[in-house]
Amino acid sequence: MENRDSKSSKTLAVVALVLAVASLSIGFAVYSSTLTISSSATVTPDKEDFDMNFTPDESGEPGDNNIPPKTKVPDELDADDAVIDNSGENPKITGLHANFTAPGQSVTYEFYISNDSAYDAYLNSIIYSNAVSGNAFRKCTPSSSGSNPLVQAACEAINVKVKAGEYQEVNGSQSEITGQKLQKDTTQKITVTIEYSAEGPRTDEKFDVTFGDITLTYGTAD
Repeated sequence: MENRDSKSSKTLAVVALVLAVASLSIGFAVYSSTLTISSSATVTPDKEDFDMNFTPDESGEPGDNNIPPKTKVPDELDADDAVIDNSGENPKITGLHANFTAPGQSVTYEFYISNDSAYDAYLNSIIYSNAVSGNAFRKCTPSSSGSNPLVQAACEAINVKVKAGEYQEVNGSQSEITGQKLQKDTTQKITVTIEYSAEGPRTDEKFDVTFGDITLTYGTAD
């Protein structure tokens, strides 16, 4: 009997406790209060975090800013060193120049773009500007003041090839560029070749060839 009474009392105690909680809940449900928190934030990325530079080799480390030609055809071809300048907001390479004497000659330069930023970078476009005082990317100026048809024909045989990673363009024949990703803290080889096509004609007069600037544009989105 004592055990049964003890068990009954425990049961009643539990039931009573549940009912008490229920009654408290019902009692508090009569009152309500609404608290509202409004917030906002502005994120302004630092453009300094997107940092791309030219480097002489794939290590990405600064080095000698003078870059001799990687290859010359023929080997004795007279060609200048290219020069890296990372001092400005937009890094530059200048001084790519060769003295051709016959069709079939070429000079190739190799250097690297180093992605020193906090983002992966994508090659979005390669922009070919017109030559100074010209209306096209390539401008040929003969040594004489007259118009020489051989010079004009030979001029058309002077080409510039730009290769960024696996992507290559010739004389500005650009198409949509996608999938050219340069991960942060890595480098990408850039190859520039100036050539006098073997199929081009010879000329009987010296002439100068100038090209417009070639701009490689990288962004954080493909």
